[in-house]
Amino acid sequence: MSGKVRLDVDGAIATITNDNPEKKNAFTDDMDAQLFAILSELRQRRDVRAIIWRGDGTAWSSGRDVGSIGNSACRSTAGPSVGLFSARCSVTSASRQKVPDSCCRK
Repeated sequence: MSGKVRLDVDGAIATITNDNPEKKNAFTDDMDAQLFAILSELRQRRDVRAIIWRGDGTAWSSGRDVGSIGNSACRSTAGPSVGLFSARCSVTSASRQKVPDSCCRK
């Protein structure tokens, strides 16, 4: 099961919680999307004056859940070449296709 990122608002204080304790709150693509949606929501809220970002369990975040890489749609929108993948490459769990070598070259 993929982890979750939760938002709780109590008055003027918003609390964002990384909720993937079985993996020490390692982030997945789904958690990235949840976090970005939460941050977008908070940006619009004038009633929130402070944000606390915490993690469930014993860790705030251990980084990236490498076991989740390649298990969901992954497309770059940041430009023609970001990290290991270029914008024209995608990996989906439905196709399980190998990413072409040309996508990983500069």
